[in-house]
Amino acid sequence: MNYQHAYHAGNFADVVKHAVLSLVLEYFTKKDSGFCYIDTHAGEGLYDLSRTEMKKTKESQQGVLRLLENRSLPLLQPYLDALKPYFNEDNRLWSYPGSPFIAQHFMREQDSMILNEYHPDVHDQLKYYFRKNKNTAIHHRDAHEFLPAVLPPEPKRAIILIDPPFEKTSERRDIQTTLEKSLKRFPTGCYLVWYPLTDEHRSLLLNKSLKKVLPSESLLFDFSIQNPPYEGKGMVGCAMAIINPPYILADQLKTLLPSLWKQLSPELEGHWRIEKTI
Repeated sequence: MNYQHAYHAGNFADVVKHAVLSLVLEYFTKKDSGFCYIDTHAGEGLYDLSRTEMKKTKESQQGVLRLLENRSLPLLQPYLDALKPYFNEDNRLWSYPGSPFIAQHFMREQDSMILNEYHPDVHDQLKYYFRKNKNTAIHHRDAHEFLPAVLPPEPKRAIILIDPPFEKTSERRDIQTTLEKSLKRFPTGCYLVWYPLTDEHRSLLLNKSLKKVLPSESLLFDFSIQNPPYEGKGMVGCAMAIINPPYILADQLKTLLPSLWKQLSPELEGHWRIEKTI
C-alpha cells in the first residue's frame, strides 16, 4: 500500500487517461438514457497542486500544466471543460481532478457512479468529497473482488475504469482474471484498462495473453515520451485497452494521440501506436 497518487496527479499519464475517458463520457451523454460510471481504483478524487507531494515530484508541470499552454485541439475540449471548475481567479489550475471528478462533470440526473478505493485513508477522503452525491455509491473493497460483484449495474449502459497502482507483480495477471469474470457477467460494458509502460513492460500491443481475453473490436494503444534505453527511467509511457469502445473512438484517437504526444513530449521522444483487435 505504498502508492499514493498525490505524488503523480496531473502527470502526462493522467492527461492521456483523462482525455480519452472524457471522450468516452461525452459520447455516452449523447443518448438521453442514463449510464453508470464504475471506478475500481478511484483514489481520493481531488489533488491540491500546492501540496508538498506535488511540489516534490513536479510531475504536473510536465503533464497538465504543459498541456494547458496550448489548448487548441478540439478533441481536448471535453477534458478541458472538466478541468474548468478547478481554475482560480487568476486562471491558474489550483487542483487536479482525479477520475471520479472527471466523471462527475459529465453526470446528469439519470446517471450514477460506483466508486471503489481500498486504501483506508484515501477511501475516507473520497467518501467525504462525495458525501452529498445521492447517485454515487462508495465502496471499500479489493478491486478484483469488487468489480465482478457489482456487475451488471443499473442502468446497464456503463463505463468501467480499471486503473490499478501496479504495486503487485501479479497485477497484470489479476486484471486479466478480473476481466474474464466481469465480461461473463456484463459483456456489453465499455471497459477502459490503464497500464504503465516501464523498462520491463514496454508495450501493451505485444501482450498476447491479454489479447486472448479481449473480445473483438477492442482498441489498444501505447503512448511513450521516452526513447530507449529505458532502464532506470521508471514509467516511460502509458497504455490503454478499451473494450466495446464508442464506434467513433478509434478515429478520434488517431487525431488525439499524436497531438498529445507533440505537446507532452516536446523533444519528440517516444511514440504513439494504436491497434484494433480482430
